[in-house]
Amino acid sequence: MINYNKFKNLIKTLINTGKKKRFLTYNEIDETLDNGLDVDEELSEEEVEQLYAILSDKGIEILDDAGEILDEIKEKENNKGQKSVAIEKQSSDEAEHYNNLGLNYYRKNDLDQSREQFEKALSLKPDFSEAHLNLALIYRNKKNILKSLRHLKLCIKYSKDEELREKANLYVREIEDGFEKDDEIETKSETVRLDEEDISETSDKNSDEINNLIKFAQTCKEKGEIEKALAYYKKILIIAPDEAKYYLEIALIYKEKNNYKEALEYLKKCAKKASNSELLSEAKNYITRIEILSLQKINEMPESNTEEKIKTYETLLAENPGETEKVEIYLKLARLYKENKDVNKAITYYNEYLKINKSEEKVHMEIALLYKEKKKIFLALKHLRYCVKVTENEEIKKQAETFIKEIEDFS
Repeated sequence: MINYNKFKNLIKTLINTGKKKRFLTYNEIDETLDNGLDVDEELSEEEVEQLYAILSDKGIEILDDAGEILDEIKEKENNKGQKSVAIEKQSSDEAEHYNNLGLNYYRKNDLDQSREQFEKALSLKPDFSEAHLNLALIYRNKKNILKSLRHLKLCIKYSKDEELREKANLYVREIEDGFEKDDEIETKSETVRLDEEDISETSDKNSDEINNLIKFAQTCKEKGEIEKALAYYKKILIIAPDEAKYYLEIALIYKEKNNYKEALEYLKKCAKKASNSELLSEAKNYITRIEILSLQKINEMPESNTEEKIKTYETLLAENPGETEKVEIYLKLARLYKENKDVNKAITYYNEYLKINKSEEKVHMEIALLYKEKKKIFLALKHLRYCVKVTENEEIKKQAETFIKEIEDFS
């Protein structure tokens, strides 16, 4: 049983969703209940029946598959959409016009008029990435850093042009690192072209010293004197702390030493400071590879060392890995906590895994059995039924059906 007010709010949420579409699927109802209930809460059979009855009374149909109704709705929406295309094109053309006016005012150094035209462009076309970038640079010239960052991030969000996104990202990094450089907005086919000037020129003296340190570091690497090479590269960073490529060199040395934690730290600094897409891509590729190596290192630990494995995986998770690695870590932690008889934490990590990879039938089976162990019958049945629905493996399907029958017979 759950709190009455919580039950009432869940019903209200489902009614609001169902009224908009005139139907709900069983999966949608399950997801709403999952999000609204705590791990240790479940609806009784009476509450489930009451829920379905209320939805039916409200004229909301409950379906296994929403395909047919969605097709009908899409057909109606397409008819409406055709009428709006002409309006959207007109707005887009007007937005281009105001963006070009803004560029003209910028050339005349009239920043206020320029800003006003870019804002008009965005009022007509809120996802106009070039106008967001132009407005960001205007605000940066006016020292309004917060608004500048906001429009740079909107440019990144809306732009489909990889080069434009990369330039906006570069400006974001410069602002966040506290750097400023002079820029100029220019037009090229009615779009913005950012000026890429080197902002970190070193003096001739420093340049000579860096070149000498590089030679020393490379010589030490060739001789196998890794610690000395590391020391020389770190001295380079004292002189030129924004030279991303030397962070990469240090990271690769730590990688060779199997010190993956330090390697990741320097790779992330390299990625943050990289001023060109090639170096940024290289750093990201190494980050992915080292995160995978870290997982392999844990797998080589003795089977009995469960606590140490859990600690290491949770440390990796705290470092915000990529989604592919995160999914694997969630599953590893779920199974390790299950092995450690910590059912609640195992369920938590299984649920995190399923948020990203919902269709994995084996995981649905595993979490269902944990819910069964905790006597959370509604949740156990939900995962077992989903498993039966999606699996193409006859053996898994048969196992799930057997467990469903056991639960229903026992209930």
